[in-house]
Amino acid sequence: MKTYLITALLLTIFSGCSEHNAFSDFNLTQTQAKSEDSIRSSKIFKDDTTVGVVSAIYLNSVEPDTFKDYEYFYLSLYTKEDATFQFYLNKKEALEIEMLKKDSKYAKYIDASNDWKKYFLLKFTKQSAKTLALQAKSSTAKSHKIIFKRDD
Repeated sequence: MKTYLITALLLTIFSGCSEHNAFSDFNLTQTQAKSEDSIRSSKIFKDDTTVGVVSAIYLNSVEPDTFKDYEYFYLSLYTKEDATFQFYLNKKEALEIEMLKKDSKYAKYIDASNDWKKYFLLKFTKQSAKTLALQAKSSTAKSHKIIFKRDD
């Protein structure tokens, strides 16, 4: 009887926590929670010095019904130097790079939009690989590969 009461008490206590997850207290929509879960970042290096940071969200995993024919990423970029970057997915260059305003319709995916970052929508050919490696490169600097695992 004692074991039964202890088990019942523990089940009652833990069942109250089952409705909560890491995003429960932040009042995020399902899309915002998926984008927060999908965001990845890397520092940008010039030689051995950090000169910036790049953050990306794999849009195909956030809104699979909208982004499905190509591989899409929403990217924020900050660098100390004014350089033009190219973007590569599994060593293949982006088909399209669209520079966006900080308050574009994609800004909902990254909570902290500000004036010193640049924002991009990247479009790549559809990849068959389960692992996607995104990298930013300029003539003088580059990021480490940002790795995304596909769910499909």
